[in-house]
Amino acid sequence: MNVFVAGVHGVGKTYLCEHAVRSHGFTHASASKLIKEQLALPEWNANKLVSDIEGNQLALIAAIQRYADANTPILLDGHFLLRNSAGELTEIKTEVFASLNLVGVILLEKDPQIIRQQIADRDGLDPSLDALQAAMEVERSRAEVVCKELGLPLNVLQAPTEQAFAQAAQDYFSKSTVR
Repeated sequence: MNVFVAGVHGVGKTYLCEHAVRSHGFTHASASKLIKEQLALPEWNANKLVSDIEGNQLALIAAIQRYADANTPILLDGHFLLRNSAGELTEIKTEVFASLNLVGVILLEKDPQIIRQQIADRDGLDPSLDALQAAMEVERSRAEVVCKELGLPLNVLQAPTEQAFAQAAQDYFSKSTVR
């Protein structure tokens, strides 16, 4: 049983997941890393544009199945929407999430100015605040739709501390073992 950690690029998904690994011993994987491993792709560039969204999602499902076969629950960080090769936001199909063996979703959000600075520091890009705000809104909207359709709990965390995030993940993993 897996916990999906979502949010826009630069919100801190990987950082918080890696901290939770160190503090709670969770297993963490990013969707993009699993896809790259599955497809043996070279590293993507900083613009985060994806040319074959559907094919990549099939690779992600296959990679997640490897973890399920090993009975290893993971914190999976990724997105409900991706930018296609034309730069347009594209929804990931609900069926993809249904195939990821999820017990819950944590959606991370924070002030767009902070996200903008984190993206500048990490990727050398300078997205507009309006674009970041719009991306957060559509990410949240899509998260709500997918969670409702799949009957998954959604926990939206606003700029959580490392401890608050790890506790939210632990809560999902604990509930999944009692079922």
